[in-house]
Amino acid sequence: MARIEVKQEIMIQEKKNREKRQNNKTKLYTLSIPPTPQVPFLQADRHSEIIRAFEDGCPAFFTMNSYGEVDFYFYLTDDEYFEDFVESPENYKVYFIDADVLEVIVFYDDERAAFPLVFNLRSPMERHVLAWLAKKKRVNVYYIVNYEDEYFCTGLKVADLPLAFAYDLERFLNGERALLLPAFAETVLESGFFNQDLLLHHGWGFYINYSALSKRIGSNEDTDEILSRHLLDLTACLQSNWCLFRKDQETEKNELMLIWVGKKIRLFQENQPDEYYCIYLTGDFVQNESQNPVKTVAMEALKEIPELEHTSWIAPLAEESIPLVALQGSLPYRLNLTNDFYYLSDRLFKEYFLPHNEYVSYYSYAVNDRRLSPQGAKVYSLVKKRQEKGFFADKDMTPADVLHLAKWGNEEDLAAIFAHLNLLQGSKLDEAIYILSQKYKQLLEPYFFSLLETGPGEEMYDAVLLGLGLIESVKGVPIMTGRLQGTAKEAAVAFDALLLVGDPAIPHLIPLLQNAKAGIRLRAVKLLGTLGSEKALAVLRKMAEDRSVRVEKARRAFLKGLDQLEQERL
Repeated sequence: MARIEVKQEIMIQEKKNREKRQNNKTKLYTLSIPPTPQVPFLQADRHSEIIRAFEDGCPAFFTMNSYGEVDFYFYLTDDEYFEDFVESPENYKVYFIDADVLEVIVFYDDERAAFPLVFNLRSPMERHVLAWLAKKKRVNVYYIVNYEDEYFCTGLKVADLPLAFAYDLERFLNGERALLLPAFAETVLESGFFNQDLLLHHGWGFYINYSALSKRIGSNEDTDEILSRHLLDLTACLQSNWCLFRKDQETEKNELMLIWVGKKIRLFQENQPDEYYCIYLTGDFVQNESQNPVKTVAMEALKEIPELEHTSWIAPLAEESIPLVALQGSLPYRLNLTNDFYYLSDRLFKEYFLPHNEYVSYYSYAVNDRRLSPQGAKVYSLVKKRQEKGFFADKDMTPADVLHLAKWGNEEDLAAIFAHLNLLQGSKLDEAIYILSQKYKQLLEPYFFSLLETGPGEEMYDAVLLGLGLIESVKGVPIMTGRLQGTAKEAAVAFDALLLVGDPAIPHLIPLLQNAKAGIRLRAVKLLGTLGSEKALAVLRKMAEDRSVRVEKARRAFLKGLDQLEQERL
């Protein structure tokens, strides 16, 4: 009887153990509760793993919190501040250590410290973390500092993950090959080496159904980014196999291979168009053979895109493509395509591939859009000529017209340019402001001030503020210092504008050193320290010890750096 009872107890215990093991397998996240403004400190029990990692010298840690979201914890040193990271985008490097382990390094554009994170697929929780990142494409980033032997959160940012990074994670989780990155040459290759023979070369074309790929991915923007990622991988594969291509080839060391890209439309049933993204390879080693090593390597790299449909032996120029990368002696170079390239391509296309006389090729459009005046030649404004001939009125002005006037117009065109400057956005607006600032300098000052009086949107306001900085407008400094006291984004633009003005801005910065807000005083200290002139550093020396630890640390750091430089000079 006793034996039966013991056996029953053993069976009950085994059942409990099985349930416990099952529970352990399904539990994929910790009970970690993130810091909050009300409770910013890391708790010794709740966040013990994070604290232990920081004390062991690791500046980064990740976890999946009790809300089912992924958190990154970054430990900041004494000379790093949350404000420095608010507007700076995160960059990611991925290193695949083996089939189950990868290292992600998060870094920023400047020289701030990098934050390494290691993930192991053999851990169910860590696999789930990676899957969540790949799906949601965002992460919560907590910036942690140590003050009086306690760790507390000084700020939080919800950061969007770059699509290319999320795409690499997804491939890693699916057990697919890691996409490579090429080692580009530091210099850009000018397109002056192109001649008729190079441009008329035939090569292998690879045709990817862009319409189908975009439908699968969800947007054209994401599709373009994924194609760019595979194009970089193709470049790296060609680079790593260069010795294979050279085998049994009696060629010189300056062999050249070109990677071209283009797009084309095909009509199928019911005249439904499909757009294709086309990649072409021409040059040395590229031969019209089914087992050509270059074609084999390219197919191996590109076949991972399911929408790759077929290949063809063809001249890229015939399909109005442009060369994107040149591999010379296994080293990839980015290309700077000048007007000479487009003029020659336009002429050769018309001579060899023009389908009919009325056809206007991409090269012809490019030649018309990229007209550059020869040195010493008189520049005429096409926009003005069209106005004079009555082809269109001011209300018909397009963004391209405004940018054209900024590039090729004269001082008399400034009124028209600024009246329509609101048509430009993003990089085009920045380009116009830069071009105008370089051409007209102080003449722009009244135009900039008039534009600010109209109450422009944030993008235009920031562009004008930088324009005032580019022309070193002392009159604009009060506006800049006012903006320096605004939000972090406003302050970042004002910071850059004041740096461009230089020492004349110093008298306006001195009052900010007495501002009631430590954040404003910190911005003024950093600006003076970054200016680095004798006048700016003299102000920092005369400044009384600040009541804020962070402000005082920043001030002393700049002065310490100056002292070290002076000692090195001696």
